[in-house]
Amino acid sequence: EKSFLGLLLKGRDLTTGTTLDLQQVMAQIHVFLLAGYETTATALTFALYLLAANPEAQRKLQVEVDSQGEMLALPLNTLASTAAKGANCDPVAHQQAHARPAARPELAPAGVGLTAEEVAASFPYACAVLDEAMRLYPPAASALRSPPEDIEVAGYRIPAHTFLYMPIHSYHHDADVWPDVAEFKPERHLVGHPDAMDAAAKACFMPFGHGAR
Repeated sequence: EKSFLGLLLKGRDLTTGTTLDLQQVMAQIHVFLLAGYETTATALTFALYLLAANPEAQRKLQVEVDSQGEMLALPLNTLASTAAKGANCDPVAHQQAHARPAARPELAPAGVGLTAEEVAASFPYACAVLDEAMRLYPPAASALRSPPEDIEVAGYRIPAHTFLYMPIHSYHHDADVWPDVAEFKPERHLVGHPDAMDAAAKACFMPFGHGAR
């Protein structure tokens, strides 16, 4: 059986040939559901909510997406040329007047072979929207860290290997770090923008924690 659970039950260690025990199977299911599904679903849900509540941000995102239609393997639509002229566009009117045609197979190779980094570089505002959504509503609201050796923070001695609770939600809503902290401002995450976050904000921004994945 090629279901997720079936593969877990049949999986074997390449060296020993042993299968996962019940506790290991349960742990893997927990990780996949929470880390692999719930975090992404949460980020996208709040991003869509914030776009619905902020039509100007939605308009800017629509302009960017339409201008990159070829990369998406979809025909460019007329909003791209409209946006290039600096004209404003109401999202509802755009949807009615410029309904996106079905994907064209002949354009499908356009995005083939692109890395995630290359795609992201072509959609800076989309990335900024997601980052700002995760600032306001971080998928991982907290995290744990442990110092490898004794440390002192603000006069408090913390022994090595002590678990420290990191309130990520609080970091993302610190008014001393984030101007207009309660506002949805994707521009905070655009490099070179006047409202781009400073070094302190960058250090506090950790919707999934810091480090490699």
